[in-house]
Amino acid sequence: MEWESSVCLHCSHVFDKNLKSERRRKVSNISDLDFIDIIAKTNSLDFDLSSLTPTKSGCTPRAKKQDKNVSTTKTPKNNRRRLCFSDKKSTQSPGPKVKVHVNIGYRGSSRNTVLKGHEKLACRALVMKQYKTAVNHMFALDVKKEIGIVIKKKINKEIGEIVKNKDSLLRSSNLSSFSWKSAYRQLENKCPLTMDLLQTICGEKKKNEPRLVTSMAVLLFTRNQQMNTIQSINSVLMFRGHVRTKVYTTFNRAGLSSSYKSTLNTIDKLCEKFDEPVKRWTEQLSSETIDQNTSLGDHTYSATSDESNVENIATDDNILHIQSPPVMYIAEPLTDACTTSDFTSLDTCQETVPTTDSPMEKQYDFVDNGTSVPPGTPLCSIENHTSYYTPMQPSVPCEEDSPYTTKSSEAIQETGSFQIIMDNLNMNQKTRHKTEDTSNKVHNLVHSMAANDRATPTDPLDEIHPQADILSLSNELFIPSDNDIHNLNEDFKILIQRALVDNIPGLSEYRQVVQYHILHEFSQQAEKKSTVIPLGILEKDENITEQMIDVITHLQQYVPKRDKKLKPLLLGGDALSVERGEAAQKARIDAVTCEDRLDGFIWKSEDWHGHVISLQDTFNLHFKGSSSGEMGTLFQLKNKFDRRGVKSEVKDAVNDCREFLRFVTRGYIILGAMHLLGFDSLDKFKDLNHTSDTQKKEFLEKLSQDIVDKYIATEKFDLEAFKQTNTQEEGRHMCGYPGCKKSFAVDGKCRSKHRFRCPYKEFEGVIQQNNENDQQVQSTIEVEKDKKEDFKRNYSCSLLRDGLFDWCREDAARENDGERLVRMWRFDILKFALNNHVKYRLLAFKLHAQLLAILPPKQAFQLKNNRTVNIHGGKGANVPGDLALEFMNMRAKDALNSLRGNMTSASIERCGRSLQGCNDIIDSYTTGLNQFFGKPSNTKPSIQKDIDILVKHLQPEELFQDIPGRCHRTFDSISSTCLTKLDGQKLNSWLTSKKEEFSKTKRLRSYLV
Repeated sequence: MEWESSVCLHCSHVFDKNLKSERRRKVSNISDLDFIDIIAKTNSLDFDLSSLTPTKSGCTPRAKKQDKNVSTTKTPKNNRRRLCFSDKKSTQSPGPKVKVHVNIGYRGSSRNTVLKGHEKLACRALVMKQYKTAVNHMFALDVKKEIGIVIKKKINKEIGEIVKNKDSLLRSSNLSSFSWKSAYRQLENKCPLTMDLLQTICGEKKKNEPRLVTSMAVLLFTRNQQMNTIQSINSVLMFRGHVRTKVYTTFNRAGLSSSYKSTLNTIDKLCEKFDEPVKRWTEQLSSETIDQNTSLGDHTYSATSDESNVENIATDDNILHIQSPPVMYIAEPLTDACTTSDFTSLDTCQETVPTTDSPMEKQYDFVDNGTSVPPGTPLCSIENHTSYYTPMQPSVPCEEDSPYTTKSSEAIQETGSFQIIMDNLNMNQKTRHKTEDTSNKVHNLVHSMAANDRATPTDPLDEIHPQADILSLSNELFIPSDNDIHNLNEDFKILIQRALVDNIPGLSEYRQVVQYHILHEFSQQAEKKSTVIPLGILEKDENITEQMIDVITHLQQYVPKRDKKLKPLLLGGDALSVERGEAAQKARIDAVTCEDRLDGFIWKSEDWHGHVISLQDTFNLHFKGSSSGEMGTLFQLKNKFDRRGVKSEVKDAVNDCREFLRFVTRGYIILGAMHLLGFDSLDKFKDLNHTSDTQKKEFLEKLSQDIVDKYIATEKFDLEAFKQTNTQEEGRHMCGYPGCKKSFAVDGKCRSKHRFRCPYKEFEGVIQQNNENDQQVQSTIEVEKDKKEDFKRNYSCSLLRDGLFDWCREDAARENDGERLVRMWRFDILKFALNNHVKYRLLAFKLHAQLLAILPPKQAFQLKNNRTVNIHGGKGANVPGDLALEFMNMRAKDALNSLRGNMTSASIERCGRSLQGCNDIIDSYTTGLNQFFGKPSNTKPSIQKDIDILVKHLQPEELFQDIPGRCHRTFDSISSTCLTKLDGQKLNSWLTSKKEEFSKTKRLRSYLV
């Protein structure tokens, strides 16, 4: 038998390698052991006996015999012998025979003491540096109270130091520099013992720093009221969440928040510099230098490439009156083939593949039958038009949890120009108990915000001189051209392809060849998140000229100055805001200084309100309650699908109306495609056999082209066209049937009802031959009878066209495509003129006048290519600027409504500033909490089931089949295009008069300046 060091020579027990796991064992029969044999074997073995060192004193074999007079207690513990052998030094307490002598020396004497019991063991453990064992023996001496007093003094000293520290992040004076990690590190350095105790209470958990800091903050707030950083931030969050004041009191008593009055003071302190980023932008623009060699004359225009040496009129600031007649430079007339460098893409007829220098190369791959397309090749020249776009991932990630506004620290770093958008914000305050002194009150407010420009010109542009004289512009530039109609039809084809592949299950595999984002020059810049800074709420009424002047004067503090002159900014709004702003400028046109003349802003029109007006015209034409029983009309489909949110007044339910129109448009596109293909069911699309991407692309291109050509083809409007009206009196609409003298002021519902029951409807006798007007009416009616139009098909085509128009407007705004947005304004000016929208017709005219003549090239570029705001960042996530301000108005209204009866001037100002001023501290508070919001869970439900029901419901009606003589009863004389009723000559004369008016105003302003 071979013996090893892990085997006990006394009892033959095999020890574990880890001796710490061994325990005392009871030997039952000690007489069974042969000690002589064991000792003999021990002497014959060759190993180090020094390793068999007993770990407990008094266990040696040669111990002295006990005195018989000494009484011993026979217990199992005493009979047990602990035989643990180790190479390490013994760390056990001394045995009962070990004595500890303590010699305490004084100045003149000394004292010797022999310690016993736990005192002896604690003292020896201290000598052996076994502090844990010493503490355990000290607790056995019943000195817990004394030890606790010492620990309390230590903790009190640590807390006192951190409370006295003026740089503590938990002190409210350092609120702006708070962060969870910094506060945790500071607490660990200043009070390690306290933090260890709290860490022990929390347990071994990861990422518990915010909870430890919060625990300390609550305790420190009870000790010192100035240590209220966490409480202040919680109160700010409660203020932004519109919590009632009673909750502040409850949480303040629990130490979780500040009081309501203290919260208001904190909000006012945080929001003192709410507009600091915008002021920094203003300083940067003011410091920029202009390298312009040309002087500023009264009628000096920006020179083209061949006209850089145009002589300008020299002006002198000391001369107030011009002695010599003014010399005006007349620019060359602008045509469709405009060669101006800044507006080359305004009427571009050829679309080219981006070259390697284009910023669009990184977004899409251009493929043609598996072969790369040479750079610069026009798309229309590729054989069979088989090139298609393969969408790639966006280069700018979308921030799902990003706040609507931006932190001041990030906004200050932005550079470049910016714009300001304003809108009215009216609040009604109702009084519970009305008296002579108290009554309901209407608060007329003005809300504004600043947004940076993401698209910037690559080359420096002139920012002083206008582009041309407006009188040199042709009236044809203000209405759609042939090129505009061609580009619009191309956009319609893309939208039709999206509707087909998204809503027809059999074409779901065709999505890879469909373009979901229409590219333009600044597509990459459009994906960036916009920097939006709210500029507060002013208690002013924009309908009053004096108060509107005060609003503009207040906003002029953000206008950059250069050489004591204002550098104008673009100020946008709806039609009412623009009208009131221009009226305020005209009221101050004779002032001496540029600040008093309100020259700091150039008013511009925003897009969303114009889109709402166009959508209202669509509903006025196609949405009537009397058509509830007529299959295929908007009102009938609203009742069919229980869309109760859809209203005849679009402004009351814009989202519901636009979503419903988009749903019907998709259904009509599918019905038109089925009619062209001869399909009677959506299942037939599954039988299409297109294997390659090229075949799929060709099929969708041809099908969408046929839908555009046969159903929604748009013709160019002629300004020389004269409106032929069947009227005997100016402005009156006759019944139309021969012999009927009934006339109507409006060609609407009353005339349609009369024509339906007119007694002259089937009567062809009694016609006065000497009346030329009646003869003309008779000839017109005969032509109409011979033609026998299908008015039901006209209604379907008109509704499909208007639905695609609205879809194209929304898609252009989502992509921040300035060229398409401006193009849609040229189409909308015709509808505004037809439906007598005077203000928006003027806005459409002014927009094109600014882009083509009035503004300098740099500001014209800014006006065209920065018309939207991207709230969260990402591709296709832009919204018009006035719509973004409406979102901000919703947040402001929530804050104002929470004030209830406490709506004062101070509280209104505080609510407006808190929209931006609190973002920094809230963001630093939420960042350290490691919150993950993820994608929103309330995604849009699928409308596939509704589309299938609509197609099955309207398939038997054959809405796109040309069947002469049929009509909807309510729309018995509707035309496929409504522009036939527009008087071109009247519009032409109006455009000419407006050009003359703008030119006169520009000339007068230049003389005064």
